Amino acid sequence: MDEQKAGNREEDNNQKKYAFFPGCLIPIRLPLFEKLSRDFVTNLGVELIDMDFTCCPNYNIRDRNRFLWLVAAARNLAIAERGKLDILTLCGECTQTLKAANELLKDKILLLKVNKELEKINVQYNGTVKIKHILELFYESKEKLTGFVKKPLEALKVSTHTGCHLLRPSAMLKFDDAENPKKLDELSSILGCQVIDYSTKTLCCGVAVFADYKDSVLESVKEKINDIRADALIVGCATCFLQYNKAQLILKTDLPVLHYIQLLGLANGFSLEEIGYNSINRIKNKAFEEKLNITVP
Repeated sequence: MDEQKAGNREEDNNQKKYAFFPGCLIPIRLPLFEKLSRDFVTNLGVELIDMDFTCCPNYNIRDRNRFLWLVAAARNLAIAERGKLDILTLCGECTQTLKAANELLKDKILLLKVNKELEKINVQYNGTVKIKHILELFYESKEKLTGFVKKPLEALKVSTHTGCHLLRPSAMLKFDDAENPKKLDELSSILGCQVIDYSTKTLCCGVAVFADYKDSVLESVKEKINDIRADALIVGCATCFLQYNKAQLILKTDLPVLHYIQLLGLANGFSLEEIGYNSINRIKNKAFEEKLNITVP
């Protein structure tokens, strides 16, 4: 693979090397998602470079101290910039944080203030890094993605939930239409699935307010689950994956929730055990398993 020239990155669609930003949540709670992501991205011909990143950090830090949140995010951006690489993320929250910080740092006065803090650790940011979520990379690589389909999931009906952190604010994130997202539908269709639309598609999973408004969030999740007429819900966000699994245990509903990387694994011929269904997914459903023609121990 040719080395990138300093200060002259390739255009997004031709990018062959990224600074890999797995975030905090996935490596700790869902490490198999990271492994599958690394494998599939590498098979697309993309090289992932691990760097000395910290927490993105998320909205909990931002809401307590917006400036320190921005400095921490800028430090991550500066680390990638020093390596002359753009960032590939796995987590929706990380994507939103880093893109939001990048947007704010277009303000030259604010960038100067942030860089004064970064000087203390011998780091500077010049605003040249771009951030891309793994679903964006997959969508840009749709033609290559079809080559991963060894076992088309033609018997499977799915509905999708992209997740708020990849959709809003849409003018900044620029991934999909926040009111009518279709890209995760397309990515699922590539794998052979029948995609079933539904009216509550953009309803938030509610994880951010679950502790304070548990009953309201559960009612919202129940409405969404009852609205879906499919064999499984496919999500693009690890936080949403955990939330819809946890909430359904409380609600005693049984709609399987899979991250897209798991669905890609199934289409690639992996077993349910190999995608983590037996160990990570808390909601099991015999009808779903039978559709895949896979016996689960």
